[in-house]
Amino acid sequence: MVQATLGYDYFHSESFDGSGASGKDQNRLFEELVLKNAYGKLGLSHRYRLETIWTSQNSEHSFGHRTRYRLHLQYPVYRKLYGTAFDEVFIMLEKPYFNQNRLHLGIGYGFSPATIS
Repeated sequence: MVQATLGYDYFHSESFDGSGASGKDQNRLFEELVLKNAYGKLGLSHRYRLETIWTSQNSEHSFGHRTRYRLHLQYPVYRKLYGTAFDEVFIMLEKPYFNQNRLHLGIGYGFSPATIS
């Protein structure tokens, strides 16, 4: 299966450290491509995402681009239980290049048959 998406996100965040810093606004425009397939019971997906990010805090503004790649695995364990794991790498298109990495290991429960694939 191949899925293409175009989307927009808006985030507003506040500091909880008591410093009195003003909030931060972030706008993201993204394009993504998801490729899914299965090898026996193992579900495998690749997500490629390109993001354009505008950030505003106080009177400072920044603009940037980053790419994201996520490899996601899912495997049925017992009846409606399944194991899931993914690794997602974030790379900026300007220095410093490495932005972040997210690693996830978990167990899920499928409430509907479409959840377990």
